[in-house]
Amino acid sequence: MQEMAQRKAKLLQQAEEDWTKSNAALVIRRDQLEARRQELQTKRTQFAVGIDAELLKRYDAMRRSKQGRAVSKVEQNSCQWCRVILTASELQRVRISTELQTCSNCGRILYYDR
Repeated sequence: MQEMAQRKAKLLQQAEEDWTKSNAALVIRRDQLEARRQELQTKRTQFAVGIDAELLKRYDAMRRSKQGRAVSKVEQNSCQWCRVILTASELQRVRISTELQTCSNCGRILYYDR
């Protein structure tokens, strides 16, 4: 019994050491991610200064209601989020309009990469 207790104690000690190392690595990673988040938040704030407040408010509301994805790329004449093919007039508006265009199916803001 003492031998088995010693083995179990050794296994427990090894598990605790492994956990400590793993926890330390996770804390470092968390700190790195937090620093990166703050950096990105600063950049977002700088970009947001040049955007109309109403458009930014609309985008933020849409992002909250659309699983964090408020914008979709138009590729091969379709919304890449929901895969609905755009009509010719919708496609033309997305390509040339300076106003925001949304997908008639999923409601996300569409952009066309020129």
